[in-house]
Amino acid sequence: MRFGSRWLFQGLDFAWEPPSFVSVTGPSGSGKTTLLGVISGSIQASAGGCIAETDENRPPSSAGWIVQNSPLLVSRTALENVSLGPLFQRVPPSESLARAEQEMARLGIEHLAKVRAKKLSGGERQRVTVARALASRARLILADEPTSSLDAEAKVRVATALRTAADDGALVIMATHDKDVAAFADTVFDIGQRTT
Repeated sequence: MRFGSRWLFQGLDFAWEPPSFVSVTGPSGSGKTTLLGVISGSIQASAGGCIAETDENRPPSSAGWIVQNSPLLVSRTALENVSLGPLFQRVPPSESLARAEQEMARLGIEHLAKVRAKKLSGGERQRVTVARALASRARLILADEPTSSLDAEAKVRVATALRTAADDGALVIMATHDKDVAAFADTVFDIGQRTT
């Protein structure tokens, strides 16, 4: 794929489909975050392309995004922020809250439910972002360094939750530097060995 006059990916050819958990690894600057952006459609390359095939009998939901430094509604509680994931998928409010509570418990942050986002630490905010994406139950989950600010126990919780999402039918594509977290995936895709 080319961006202006610069080739970032050359000879990059792959096909992934749900259910699957793919870990994209590679050194800083190799294009992991850019690749996720191209897959999501938020970044447009001037050459190359990404094709998403859908099941006509099961319309796709919007992608669940887990990005670094993801913005939260700081005046709202952690639970309210997590519930936005399913609410954006037009899930009724009561079910959205139930899903939010379930994902927060899975990630070990249920005790933060009533805490306003502005009072959360960086690691807590990151897990709220992960919970929000998982609560959406989208068929495509894109995760950009979802464990970068977390301790060892929290990393395992997040990686396990993403593994569960894939086992439940999602395509999870995660960019990470962490080899231990990458090991939870079905496929480790080293972009550093596929770019020039």
